[in-house]
Amino acid sequence: MKHPYADILIAIAEGKEIQIRDRCDTHNEWLPCQNNLFFANMNASRHQHTYRIKPALILINGVECESPVKNGVYTLDVGITRFVFATAEARDAAYAALIKPFGDQA
Repeated sequence: MKHPYADILIAIAEGKEIQIRDRCDTHNEWLPCQNNLFFANMNASRHQHTYRIKPALILINGVECESPVKNGVYTLDVGITRFVFATAEARDAAYAALIKPFGDQA
């Protein structure tokens, strides 16, 4: 059986950044998480936080967006190219950045 935080533990060992979000946060904002905070909360009986590996970012028309992933559910078709994103929010942000130069014409 795989540990629920196995991917995050491996990412920490590889030197990747971790982000935290409070489940009660109405802004749905991901914040940087220090490794010692993650380890302190990892085994807490009440899981009030959600953790993730900070996604890679790309720049689209001057807007930072999460990079497409190899395996995901949310797709964005641009011409004959299909981009796959981990979340609907990442897909929507990439779409907004792509149409940004067109203003109200899009």
